[in-house]
Amino acid sequence: MRRAIAFFSMFLAACTGGASDAELIAKAKNSAADQIGIPSTAVFRNVRMSTEEGSDLLGTVCGEVSGQSVDGLAIGFTRFVYTPAIEQAVVAFDPRAYVDGANTDKRVGEFRAAFEEMWTESCA
Repeated sequence: MRRAIAFFSMFLAACTGGASDAELIAKAKNSAADQIGIPSTAVFRNVRMSTEEGSDLLGTVCGEVSGQSVDGLAIGFTRFVYTPAIEQAVVAFDPRAYVDGANTDKRVGEFRAAFEEMWTESCA
């Protein structure tokens, strides 16, 4: 669990790099869309950005994304968190995209727990 939390701690070290709110939200949406099967089918809702001045979370974008898998199946709305520091969204629906190798089930559980912690700290 410590490794998973340490892995996600880098996601919480946000920096905006001078990008406007609209640019950050666009980057977040593109990153989240890239992680579903067919990015052009992405639909977003509840997208918001942390604007808390002086916070490590400034510029973090949270929301939900839906779309289609490569098999053409509908993917229901699922949460994502985008951190400008690494310019990548973490999407909750497919932890196996981030975890592979030995002890996959255990590591997927750790990923889910770490994602929940990240969502609570960044987006709640």
